[in-house]
Formats: sequence, structure tokens, C-alpha cells
Amino acid sequence: MRKILIETTLLLSVLVSGLLMVQYHQQSQIGKIKLDQLITVQKVTAKILIETMFIGRNNSEHYDKHAQLQLNLEHNLDSMTKQTRIVSLVLSFNANIEAYIQIVTMLNTSNRLLASSQLYFNNSSLSLKHAGNHLLALLLKYNNKPTRHNNLEIKSFIDKNTSLLQQLNQNGMQWHMLNQHIRYILINTSVANNLIDKLKNSKLEENLQMAIKHQTSELLIQKNSKNTCVIFIIFMMFGLVLRILLLQRKR
Repeated sequence: MRKILIETTLLLSVLVSGLLMVQYHQQSQIGKIKLDQLITVQKVTAKILIETMFIGRNNSEHYDKHAQLQLNLEHNLDSMTKQTRIVSLVLSFNANIEAYIQIVTMLNTSNRLLASSQLYFNNSSLSLKHAGNHLLALLLKYNNKPTRHNNLEIKSFIDKNTSLLQQLNQNGMQWHMLNQHIRYILINTSVANNLIDKLKNSKLEENLQMAIKHQTSELLIQKNSKNTCVIFIIFMMFGLVLRILLLQRKR
């Protein structure tokens, strides 16, 4: 009876260890997928931020790259539903990206229109030409340094020279339309800058680093546990074989 109990214990130990080894292996495979997803999201979000900043510099060629990266990111998010913290941060990141692109796209359009208006100002009377060139210089200054002082300086100049600037209508450029674009720039340039600062200072990268570090540690633990099971199974099998050999010798 004692012999049977020992052999049964050895066999059960091997069986349990084998099941645990399979479980650790499955968990390790799932963990590797999660780690790959986290690393991919980290790389893609970094690239998206770079492409977004290029878009902000009026490089239209980066729109396609940005769209492709967004699709890649959304594909990975679909399979990361359990990582709610990361998903929430990525969604917030995407919302800020979309808001920034929407604003900066219109800003680029407005700035192109203002650049083209210089031709109309140059073909105007001397006083309107000087007023237009001064206005465009103030706007360039504001784009480079969008402070409240520079903002108010433009508004003040327009208020004082509205009648003169309206003469632009006679040269084929609608001042009302141009003024609307100027107002848009004055309102939204600082908004766009605040959004890009928010994106640069996002906690997404920090949380991704932490998640990657945690997942890497989990994989190491699972690997060590699986190796322990393998060693234990080898040891138990060796004991079982030794037990069988001893029994044969006694016979």
C-alpha cells in the first residue's frame, strides 16, 4: 500500500506540475501579445505626435502618414479593452490630436490667404499698401510669439485703420473675409499652442513605460515559474524511474 501511495504521489506531482507548466506557458504567450501591443502603441503615439507637429508647420504630405498611423493605433486599441487606464489615456491623446489638427488646418488656410493678400495690398494706394504690410508684419510677429500684447496690438491697429483697410474691397480682395481669418488666427493660435503643449506633457508616455515595465516583470516571473515546473517534473520523473528500477531489482 505504501509503495502504491509513493508512486501515485510521484505521478500526481508530475501531472500537476505539467498542468501548471502549460498554464504558465499560455499566460506567457498572452503576456507577450500584451507587451507587443504596448510597445507598438508607444512607438505609434510617438510617431503620431511628430507627424502632427509637421502638420502644424503646414506640411500637407504628412496628413497621409498621420492617417495611416491613426489606423494602426485604433487597430491595437481594439484588442486592449482590459487595459482601461492606457486606453483612456490614448483616447484622450487622440481627442487632443484631432482638435489640434482641426484648428491648425484652418490656421494654415488662413495664413495662406493672408500671404496671398500681400499682392492685393501692394497693388493698392500707398497708404493702404503701408497699412497692409504693417498688418502682415504684426501677424507674422504674432505667429512667432502669440502673446496677449501682440494680439491686442493687431486688434488695436485694425480698429484704428478699418476705414482704410476696407478700401481693399476695390482691389478684388474682400476685407470682411480677410478680417474673419485674422480674427480666427488671433483666437486659435494660442489654443493650438496649448494643445500641442498638452500633448507633449501627456501622461500617456509615462504610463506606457510603467505598463511595459510591469508586463516585462510579469513575463519574467512566468518564465521562472515555468522553468521551476520543468525542473520539478524532471526531478519527479527521475524519482519515478529510480523507484521503478529499485522495484525491478527487488524482484
